[in-house]
Amino acid sequence: MRYFNLTSSLVLFAALFAVLGDTLVNLSSRWLKMDESYSHGFLVVGIVIYLILLEKEKLKNIVSSPSILAVIGLFVTTLLFSACQKLGIDVLEELFVPIIIWLAFTALFGWALGRILLTPLLFLYFAIPFWDYLAYPLQLLTVFINEYLFIIFSIDAVIEGVFVTLPGIGVFEVAHGCSGLRYLIVGLTITCLFAILNLRQWKYRILLVSIALVFSLAANWIRVFLLIFIGYKTNMTSSLIDDHEFFGWIIFALSLIPVFFIANRIQRIDNLSEVNLDTESVPAKSTMRTSLIALSFTVMGLMLPYAAFQLSTVSEGAQSSNFRPATLVGGWKKLAVNIGETSFSKMKGFSHKHINNYYDSSNNILSLNFYVYPAQSPGKELIQYSNKVIDNQRWNISRKENIEVNGAPFVLAELRGRDTDRLYLVLYSYYVSGSLYNDRVLAKLGGLKGLVNSRYDGSLILLSRSCDLSCEQAESSLRSLLRENVASLTSSIDSSLDL
Repeated sequence: MRYFNLTSSLVLFAALFAVLGDTLVNLSSRWLKMDESYSHGFLVVGIVIYLILLEKEKLKNIVSSPSILAVIGLFVTTLLFSACQKLGIDVLEELFVPIIIWLAFTALFGWALGRILLTPLLFLYFAIPFWDYLAYPLQLLTVFINEYLFIIFSIDAVIEGVFVTLPGIGVFEVAHGCSGLRYLIVGLTITCLFAILNLRQWKYRILLVSIALVFSLAANWIRVFLLIFIGYKTNMTSSLIDDHEFFGWIIFALSLIPVFFIANRIQRIDNLSEVNLDTESVPAKSTMRTSLIALSFTVMGLMLPYAAFQLSTVSEGAQSSNFRPATLVGGWKKLAVNIGETSFSKMKGFSHKHINNYYDSSNNILSLNFYVYPAQSPGKELIQYSNKVIDNQRWNISRKENIEVNGAPFVLAELRGRDTDRLYLVLYSYYVSGSLYNDRVLAKLGGLKGLVNSRYDGSLILLSRSCDLSCEQAESSLRSLLRENVASLTSSIDSSLDL
């Protein structure tokens, strides 16, 4: 039976790799980027393996007791995973990976094994990039804390979003790398490992992790303040202003000293109480036939929903992009040469980028931008973390609202240049699988229509005009163009995709 269990495990590993292989490769490539927040990813995998090996005596005594409930959960989870993979929702796709692995082994061997694997596999979440969504709130929190520190130390500073201006000295940007996300993830990983290995009661584990969270964030607040203070005192001449990576890790390492001093105190308190943790019962032994059936159902629970989505995949070459400029009605004509500001976005992975100026009989001049993604795939999708419709490093959004023009949803945004201080008005919408959306989430989910109409394309449509005279006049001309040309804009994309 032990030989059969080993063989079953190898078959299950092969099925897991067939389903999760592409996602795991993408995660590995992220971990290999040593300048990002997830360069500790392979270390986390090592921690998972180490924690499982610590339970090797329990694993030897595990008796196979397959779970039909876990098989059902595996089927549903893999179905959701495959849908996210099809839509290119990387963060949800990656979040399902530890759950699928855990459910697969629980389905095959039972809940006794599931309880052993649960805690080690949860550590994988420290290496999955869903933490990126905390970066911007952490940036704002860092600025908020430093605003009070500036008052205490009498530093004259003007704060605008994540930008800190020292009048007459310079401007600091509390960017993604200054959010403290790396310190937070690493700090939580280290303290969670300590808590699992050395503390028995969950109340003490939660207490220690909460303390580590506060100290990890505080380390970043102090780091950012010290850099701004040094820039303030040296008139931005210190070498730390441009190269402060090592400086940050020193501050973080110092912040861990009190954390582990507290951890040792908590460990001593925890050891004073006797806790009976051996409550595990031994399941009934399964037969070879039952185990074989369980293996078959587990593999089918993995492969069937995944295969269903793979069969509906459209190859990238099936939708080509030979983009032609839109022909606008209402007296709008294309300028031979673009003038003024035409770039507001920070996009990558598109197959075609089209930017042109148009003018009407009243000499109203506006810009029309298209970013076309004929067959979206990982790294070549319209809605992804690195794509910014408004490049916030160059533009500050002073007003933003959702509007409808002839029933078509658009976003209206008023922008001010960070360098030029000029005002522009933009209207934009996402055109995904034949429908327009003014919301990123809805646009991402709109890709599900491709399962019905076989369209997996996505495009950004963006119109802009300067507010040199007034933003009211700019808005009026943009709305006027849209009222007459929404169908023309979408049909120009359709024709470029041979639809």
